[in-house]
Amino acid sequence: MQFLLGLGRLLNGAGYNVQYFTAFDCPKGQLESEVVNWSGGSLKKLYEFGPDRVIVFNGFAQETIAATMLLRDSMPGRVFHVEQGWLPQRGNIYISSGGTGYRSGISDWVSRQTIRKEMWDFSIGKMSGILQAQYRVDDPRPNIPENYILVPLQLEQDTSIIYDSSWLKTMKGLLQIAMKKFPNNTIIVKPHPYQKEDNLINNVVNGKFSNVILGDVLVKTNAYAKYAGLVLGINSTSLIESLIHKVPVACLGKNVLSGTGSYAAETLEGLNRVKPRGAVQDWAALEKLCILNSIQFSRATPPKWVINYIESGVYPSFEELEGTGL
Repeated sequence: MQFLLGLGRLLNGAGYNVQYFTAFDCPKGQLESEVVNWSGGSLKKLYEFGPDRVIVFNGFAQETIAATMLLRDSMPGRVFHVEQGWLPQRGNIYISSGGTGYRSGISDWVSRQTIRKEMWDFSIGKMSGILQAQYRVDDPRPNIPENYILVPLQLEQDTSIIYDSSWLKTMKGLLQIAMKKFPNNTIIVKPHPYQKEDNLINNVVNGKFSNVILGDVLVKTNAYAKYAGLVLGINSTSLIESLIHKVPVACLGKNVLSGTGSYAAETLEGLNRVKPRGAVQDWAALEKLCILNSIQFSRATPPKWVINYIESGVYPSFEELEGTGL
């Protein structure tokens, strides 16, 4: 709801006629425009409105992707996708005409951006300080072993698994890779906050795997990442967040930092060359993290550059987003 209100205020202020189409009943007074209930299977009312642009929250869930692809085909260059941000997710969003996750094209944009030498320490220092303050958490339990492997789990029905991971689709498969590649390290499994109890979790809890333990539900994933020897996952947002702690991170699927040089490994072959160790990840990864951080924005107060992006489909440069002028 907050992203609708935030973008609505921004676009209304720029002179756009904003219409909301939802698949649910919105409480009266919550939105600044009339809400049209959209069944999801019919686009008739949306086409009757005749929009210049369509902004969709995600749109790639299994129940909505057919309508999304029809929209994209019938309105080329006019459909934009909004999704939860990364650093942290809560309160932040990003926008892309390409789609969400790896399909957004943000990784290509990040790869093309650099931070000028004279602004390196300032930009990265500012970002690191802010994010580390946001992620400041109590230390995990003192009996956590050294050089453990953190494996954050994801929901297998999530669009990032369905569309952005070409070969690794299950959490069981991910855990098997971790156990095979790192038989001498303790592996800490951290379930997704919305994950229901299943056979995999039950097997971990019941000690079916000799070197695997379940993370404490009271300890945040970021606290574990801070002290891990390696963070290994498919393409979870927690992999992006873990980079702030300067630990090696292996991403075996695809996300918005894939191909930017941020990760210690992105393939099984690359994983063979990674040795779990302390916080020694190359600081170059922080440059890309800093650049990525600049393209997300507050749900409640989107910046003015978003209007230019919706009109042109072209992101501003990192320097323009930072306002350095250098």
